Amino acid sequence: MPHVKIKWFSGRTEEQKRKCAERIAEAFRNQHRLLEKKGKGLQHEYSIVMD
Repeated sequence: MPHVKIKWFSGRTEEQKRKCAERIAEAFRNQHRLLEKKGKGLQHEYSIVMD
């Protein structure tokens, strides 16, 4: 399972953190769709951890 850990530095708002996590998740979904179209899709789960 892919695992993404994001280290936040001071000054980031909760809205910025949420948007960043959404964009990373969307990138994983797009990559999964691309692999499925090529017949190489696998059952993958992923997690995003924000500190």
